[in-house]
Amino acid sequence: MLSVGCCGERTMKSLRWEVPIAMAAIVAAGLGGCAKDKVSQPPILSLPTASVCTAAPELTRALPLVFDPEKDLPVTVSLDAGSACLEQKPGERSLYGVVALPAAGQQLVISVASEPIGQSIFAPQLMLLDQKGAVLRRIPRDDFMFRGGALTALIRAHDAERYLVVISDPKMVGQNISQVAGATTATPVTNGIVGFVAYTGSESTTNLTYSHGGTVKVVAQTLGAGK
Repeated sequence: MLSVGCCGERTMKSLRWEVPIAMAAIVAAGLGGCAKDKVSQPPILSLPTASVCTAAPELTRALPLVFDPEKDLPVTVSLDAGSACLEQKPGERSLYGVVALPAAGQQLVISVASEPIGQSIFAPQLMLLDQKGAVLRRIPRDDFMFRGGALTALIRAHDAERYLVVISDPKMVGQNISQVAGATTATPVTNGIVGFVAYTGSESTTNLTYSHGGTVKVVAQTLGAGK
């Protein structure tokens, strides 16, 4: 016969309390990790007139984008003062990076995400080129919206489109955009007998400045729908 005395009773009550607290600690740790600030980077608001800019993007340095149906394989385009310069119209200078799109037998959705760095964010616009570098499509800044903290555009890659050019939009650089982020806090609560976790939500607004520089992540996917 199994006998449970007073000590066993205290253990059972303790377990009812400790399990929710342990779960709350795990949730809080995860939320804390997501809240770590990225290294701040001052926005690049102008490009020197002495910089050598080209009228068309250089395709030989394109970063290859690989499509894997099982997992995302993102390509990171980092744009800073040392990046290539493009001047498609007199006086309108931009920083840019080129991504070579994968050749797949099915239509792909290309996710292009401009990520905030400190108080700045890359001012994105896109061009899609054919194998010879001819412009087939342009994707303006207005086609980007915040998804999961990043300014993102989802586009369908057409068969003839072989290159994606990520370009800073000089008309948007220096302007501000507001990002609203939600957060959830897990708080352990007990009444002396049982324990539970109380969740509360909050919102915060961050003002970001559009910059010529920043970080853009590009991923080829088959899920969802783009333009």
